[in-house]
Amino acid sequence: MSHEGFRRLNEQRQLAGEDVFANPRNATAGTLKLQNSSLVAKRPLDCFLYHLLGENLPYSSHFENLTAAREWGFKIPGYIRKIEDISDLFTFIRDWDEKRKSLPFDIDGIVIKVNHYDQQEELGFTAKSPRWAIAYKFKAEQAKSRLLSIDFQVGRTGAVTPPEKRDFSSRIIHAPRSVLIPPSLTLTSATISLVKFSNQTCPEIRSPCPSVKISSRRP
Repeated sequence: MSHEGFRRLNEQRQLAGEDVFANPRNATAGTLKLQNSSLVAKRPLDCFLYHLLGENLPYSSHFENLTAAREWGFKIPGYIRKIEDISDLFTFIRDWDEKRKSLPFDIDGIVIKVNHYDQQEELGFTAKSPRWAIAYKFKAEQAKSRLLSIDFQVGRTGAVTPPEKRDFSSRIIHAPRSVLIPPSLTLTSATISLVKFSNQTCPEIRSPCPSVKISSRRP
């Protein structure tokens, strides 16, 4: 789901008096679990194809077959590259660590694959994943944020959770409803803290920032 599609979806839900989604990833996952296909069809989902299966493919390598699939009309991302050596690979990773912020959708890393099918077959699979492909995850983003207040809620099992309110004006994030607070941290209202944003999911407080001075501190 693109950022623009996510924005439009939440606007429609607000007008209908429905709860908005926290981020595109949750919105997409929730949509795919719906039993009503007519509702799924109304959601702004998109799809890129990253693999081609078949016994009579035109080429004996992954990249060349994806290029052919694009010519056939399938939606293949234009960002994929065939890399010849390890130095070019790390250059590609560094470039996209920065350029990913300009993409119309969220990514959290890059998948690196062995190109030739005979080498893929020789490498084989583990119990859970192929040995010829690996995911390189980008480092999670961090930003400073001010703690506005903490409201405690008691769930049906008796667990107490603090769905705190924070000022995320310094970081673009989609309507955070909760923030993870490690039990070892001591925070007060108006505390400035370092917040980790991982994969556009629930942000997590990493540490307070005592060197940042603010006014009107309240216990």
